[in-house]
Amino acid sequence: MEYILYRIIILIMLLLIGIIGNKIKYIYDKKTSEETKEKIVKYAVEAVDYFYTGLNDRDKEEKIKEYINELFNDKNINVTDIEKQILLGNYLNKKKN
Repeated sequence: MEYILYRIIILIMLLLIGIIGNKIKYIYDKKTSEETKEKIVKYAVEAVDYFYTGLNDRDKEEKIKEYINELFNDKNINVTDIEKQILLGNYLNKKKN
């Protein structure tokens, strides 16, 4: 009887360790993914500001969107257009402040 109880306790502990490990991996991957997306947007904005100084704001915005699309595709990161607009808007708001 003690042997069965011992095995059940070990099984429960292993199950909990597995669940906790998966949750930590999920949180880490999500955080890393968000940081990567923010860095891509930052890089795109800074590159366009540096290389295309003579463009008006509308043309700069189009170039930034082109760079963002290209960089996300190169990294094989799937991002919706709405998420790209939100990321760009957040970065530009941070840049203004």
